Amino acid sequence: MQQNIISTLISNAALLVILSIIQELTYNAFSRPRIRQIASGVLIALASIAIMSVPFRLVPGIVFDTRSILISITALLYGPLTTIIAIFPAIIYRLLLGGVGAWPGVAVIVASGIIGSILRQWMGSRNLKLRVLYIYAMGLIVHIVMLACLFLLPFQDSVYVIREIALPVMIIYPAATTLLYLLLIKLQAFRQIRDELRHSEERFRLLFETMTLGVVCQAADGRIISANPEAERILGLTLEQMMERSSFDPCWKTIREDGSELPGSEHPSMVALRTGKPCGPVVLGVYHPQMDRHVWISVHATPIIETDGTLSQVYTIFQDITAEKKAKQDYQLLFNSMVDGFALHEIICDRDGKPVDYRFLAVNPAFERMIGRKASELIGKTVLEVLPNIESYWIETYGKVALTGDSVMFENFAESTGKHFRVAAYKPAPMQFACTFYDDTMRVHAEQELFRTLARLRGLFDNSNSPIIVFDDKGNVVEISAAAEKIIGLSRQEIHGTSMDMLGFSGILEKALRLSDDPASDDYVFESIDVFETEGEQRFYKSRLFQIDTNQPNEKLFGYLGIDMTARIMAEKALKESEEKYSSYIENSPYAVIVIDENGKCLDSNRAASAITGYDKEQLLDMSITDITAAESTDEAVSHFKSLLETGKMSAELRYRHKDGSTRWWTVDAVKIPVNRFLVFSIDITDRKQAEENLINLSKRDYLTGIYNRGFYENELKRMNNEEFLPLSVIIGDINGVKFINDAFGHAAGDKHIVETAMILKDCCREGDILARTGGDEFSILMPKTDNATAAEILRKIQNALEEFDKLNANDTYRHSVSLGCATKTSPEENIKEVLKIAEGYMYQRKLLEHNSTHSVIVSSIKATMFEKSHETEEHAQRLVSHSRAIGEALGLPQAELDKLELLASLHDIGKVGIRDEILTKQGELNEMEWAEMKRHPEIGYRIAKTSPELAPIAEGILCHHEWWNGSGYPQGLRGENIPLISRIISVVDAYDAMTNDRPYRKAISHEAAIERIKQNAGTQFDPQIAGIFAELPFDRCPAQARSIL
Repeated sequence: MQQNIISTLISNAALLVILSIIQELTYNAFSRPRIRQIASGVLIALASIAIMSVPFRLVPGIVFDTRSILISITALLYGPLTTIIAIFPAIIYRLLLGGVGAWPGVAVIVASGIIGSILRQWMGSRNLKLRVLYIYAMGLIVHIVMLACLFLLPFQDSVYVIREIALPVMIIYPAATTLLYLLLIKLQAFRQIRDELRHSEERFRLLFETMTLGVVCQAADGRIISANPEAERILGLTLEQMMERSSFDPCWKTIREDGSELPGSEHPSMVALRTGKPCGPVVLGVYHPQMDRHVWISVHATPIIETDGTLSQVYTIFQDITAEKKAKQDYQLLFNSMVDGFALHEIICDRDGKPVDYRFLAVNPAFERMIGRKASELIGKTVLEVLPNIESYWIETYGKVALTGDSVMFENFAESTGKHFRVAAYKPAPMQFACTFYDDTMRVHAEQELFRTLARLRGLFDNSNSPIIVFDDKGNVVEISAAAEKIIGLSRQEIHGTSMDMLGFSGILEKALRLSDDPASDDYVFESIDVFETEGEQRFYKSRLFQIDTNQPNEKLFGYLGIDMTARIMAEKALKESEEKYSSYIENSPYAVIVIDENGKCLDSNRAASAITGYDKEQLLDMSITDITAAESTDEAVSHFKSLLETGKMSAELRYRHKDGSTRWWTVDAVKIPVNRFLVFSIDITDRKQAEENLINLSKRDYLTGIYNRGFYENELKRMNNEEFLPLSVIIGDINGVKFINDAFGHAAGDKHIVETAMILKDCCREGDILARTGGDEFSILMPKTDNATAAEILRKIQNALEEFDKLNANDTYRHSVSLGCATKTSPEENIKEVLKIAEGYMYQRKLLEHNSTHSVIVSSIKATMFEKSHETEEHAQRLVSHSRAIGEALGLPQAELDKLELLASLHDIGKVGIRDEILTKQGELNEMEWAEMKRHPEIGYRIAKTSPELAPIAEGILCHHEWWNGSGYPQGLRGENIPLISRIISVVDAYDAMTNDRPYRKAISHEAAIERIKQNAGTQFDPQIAGIFAELPFDRCPAQARSIL
């Protein structure tokens, strides 16, 4: 029997598995929890009925099944609603089965539901680790209660039934309860995991489809296998267009931030697949076909690694940062273009949290300009490193901003930079502050200057003895001086805004309005004499009324200025009375007596004053003392006159201008007499002064010419030989032909010639130049603060003046000729003696070219021999001199170089004196041997010139005058600028003259043809620059002889 009970109970308990099926069916069939609970309750009720349909019948009317397990587990897992729905059908069915065990069976059903519900409430509020034991305990309790319910049977039946059923029930039912619970919990957990997985997949799909970041998934070989809509939008391609493409596809046209091409192998996804590590973020540009331009994206690629370590996919996530990048560029443009300075800093505090320094994080160009430092010198450095002397005020103020977040605006003066700044500071981030700086220095200085001007004006108004009134076109007083307050008898506060009419100045207002109505009256001033009563005394004022320019279209202001003339008018009255008393004394005085006022104007004079000055009395009364004073004594006279005004007396010796135009000397003694008049006594001392000056001049002047002598010159040379007078130029000149004049016409004529030359030189000197006669026929000029170019100009001025003098005086017997040379000391290190030697060298070089010079005899002798030997003419030499000098002047050569050029033009073919006559005069072309001898003449000329000190400076020019620009000339084969400049000039003009004049072996060609050949050979035979200058020369500059030939 026990085996039947166990077998029946086990088979009945197997029916409980239906509960798991019920749970799965209801969960999948219904989504709403309430409906799912009701459906579960109905199905469990049906399961209970099914279980009770196959019970174990112990005795008639008493059956056993596993409904207690089903009901308790239902109450535990499904809650009250499902339990109640399941219990009622079970109770009804059990009652329908009938028998003595019907009511105990109903009690078991109700008790199982109650116990399961209680345990559900108790376990729901606790996190129980021993949950299985509690379920087993519940099974024991439920079935102990079930056995207790059997006592509702008749006693004998209950004992029998308990004895028969208790052991199998207590063994099988609790275990079945626990197993059923575990099965259902596992199913519930599996279902929960499945739901979470499904929800996760749905959320992932939703996120994938809706996220604002582009996502592209690529297979291990780089092919695109999926992409979200945002990726399609950013890349401008549909998923179909992207599928199967890889990073190597040329359609992407990816570029780096610097604009260079980014190859597919360097795409972040390819790098992640290659390295197996995440790559990014990387900023790159990718071509957008719909917008036909590149968009900028920030890319991060992550490889997917399977459990076996293989790379299966790579996910590339990217964000469109085109707008952000443009905004950053716009911000950078704004940042760099700001007029105001901007700087971002981080504050540095000590251990106590007190700000002690701050570090530069970013600055804009305007800030760099303000403090005079580059960003590279500031970024990353502290302010104390950059500006060690900065005031602590700045650090304290900025520290407060960075720590508290309180923004500040203030103005301050930075001593370290010497500028005024208007500063706004705020906190953009923790422990940071940003500042904008506006350089307010100009405004502050303007305001300070305005305040100073206003203070000076206020000082003028408060301290001036003259009444000053400023009023508008309505007559209202705007400003008034203290003197005007005194006249009116009211304070400034009482007068301000009062009408001029009410103050008794209606006449002044009428004049002002006439000024306003006249458009041409802006610079006009009304002048008149006004009389005011002040403190019972009548005062006379010379008034000036004028319009004030306010630069405001709707504002008109006028100024009234009165000058107190009372003392003058009263003095004039007193003077008039005193004049009658003293006029007879003054008129007969042997001294010149002149009465003047405080402005120096002559008010009266005696006969002696007219005799000394040459002006009659009427003329003197129309003059002031400054009109009579000579220009040389003006400053001294003004100084003494100021002393006279201050002390009431003066005594001086001054120059004055006589009516005949001469400058003379007189003593001036003056004293103050009443009513601002001054009495001046004077006597002429010209003769005494002249005698004194003659004595002084004897010590420093040349007795013959009157200019400075050698002693004075040497003293001045020592004085000027220092850096203060640099550049210091010296001109040394030597008169040509003095010995000839002395021998031919006598020493008186020679002295006259020297004096005339000295006067010509003196007229050419400037103020401050020192002209001295340093020898019998030698002169020197010291020119402080004069460069060599200016000295050369003065030298040419002297030469022109000498020629002009001879033309004006038509002296055909002898002419004024001076050989001149100049040199300049430009640095303190130069020896002045060497500078003088250079000037003398140029002077002697010039003597070779002067016709009246004995040195020129050498040149003339050589030229005569050369002309006779080579059959050249003097006209040929003159033409070369004229042409070469014109080129030299066009090149701006100094006078010394022009002199060398002139000498070279005359003597460049000097070497032909050593060439045989038959070669020089041969009618046909020269053979090879003859031409070789002819080409020796530059070397012969060079040796001749080197033997003569006078010709040595042009020796190199003689040697090189047949060299060609391209190096194919002779004798040295020099090229380009290695050929001396004067030789390159002679090469052009000599070739031109040879082509335009007949030669023994050919006829002359025209000027135009010759110029064309010179142009053709520019760059080969001739210097291109010199050939170009020569081709552009106006040939009317040539001498008459040359023009007639051309």
